[in-house]
Amino acid sequence: MSFDIVVAIKQLGRLSKAIKDAESNLKTFHTPGAVESDPFAQGTCLVEIKRAVDVLREAPAVLSDLDMWHNQTMANVKQAQEHFKTTLAAELAQKVADAGYTLEGRIPELRVALLTIELLLGDGLARIWYGPKTELLDKVALNAAILSNTITTHLRTLAAEPLDECQFLRDLLKAWQLARLRTNAAESDPTLVPVGAILAELTLVRQPRTFWLNPNRATFVNYGRVQFSYDMCRLTTRVVDGMECKLTVATRDQTKMPHTSLWIPRTVHGEGTHFSAISFRPIQRDE
Repeated sequence: MSFDIVVAIKQLGRLSKAIKDAESNLKTFHTPGAVESDPFAQGTCLVEIKRAVDVLREAPAVLSDLDMWHNQTMANVKQAQEHFKTTLAAELAQKVADAGYTLEGRIPELRVALLTIELLLGDGLARIWYGPKTELLDKVALNAAILSNTITTHLRTLAAEPLDECQFLRDLLKAWQLARLRTNAAESDPTLVPVGAILAELTLVRQPRTFWLNPNRATFVNYGRVQFSYDMCRLTTRVVDGMECKLTVATRDQTKMPHTSLWIPRTVHGEGTHFSAISFRPIQRDE
């Protein structure tokens, strides 16, 4: 006989009600002195408990049928899950390839260039991260077209503006100088300035003239951690105006807190390092 889910739902509903009725009447019967004070009411409790017990006698058969159905259905569900994962990965790989990128990794964690795609299969969602889960960029539905569009949008946004390396390094040098004045430099090396402090100053240094003429949300140009990291990756030189930019590798504890480190990729394929501080030092020229 085939398993009827609708019938099973009704049976489980009856069993659930019977359990609640039995529990409620047992609590009433258990009240101290209740039998002596109101024996007829307690007799009614016993009748209701017996009725619940009679219904619960059906439980073994219902649970046995449910268990058998579960075992048979689980195999079909697992097969459907594997088909879903295979299809999603294949469709996503094709769509990102059409956009000029390559999908790497294995479900539930995939990579496209500098982005990590974490598939939350049980929730029907995907998290899109910059780098090795360093900065959360987006959360979207598990749909190949939506995923591909979101991934390519983020990647193209990062590279939307060409990098003027000389101007960028001059802005970075100015930000370092300002941040150095506002922060307590490390006693061991007063040239070291935390990356978070430098980014705060760099964001202001990069504001257009319209912002300084009329500072408000509409004229403010956002410049965040992800773009800063990507621009640092794009540099082909770290020398400007006789000064060389140097990066200090972060400790393990520093990498656990976003404000104390910044992940910077070495390549467009996602290899990178966390850095905690930036310094500028004069280039030593040979005599």
